[in-house]
Amino acid sequence: MSIFVKYCGGCNPVYNRGVFVKALLTRANWQTTSNPESADICLLVQGCARHCVQKTQDYQRTIVIDNNATIDDVLQSIQEELS
Repeated sequence: MSIFVKYCGGCNPVYNRGVFVKALLTRANWQTTSNPESADICLLVQGCARHCVQKTQDYQRTIVIDNNATIDDVLQSIQEELS
């Protein structure tokens, strides 16, 4: 499965968005793509409550995650979105 990842601006120095997404991709054995149109899922990764990442394109399937999400939460949301 291919995942397009769009990150927030990174104002929360406590939450390492890249480490979280890398762990998610490793656990699920998924690959990233730079083309949102070819992705199976688009992840919008929020690091805080400001939610600065906006859905600026009409992605087919989008999951918004924030700094409170666990890998299990995200995997469940993706399964629900794909079913």
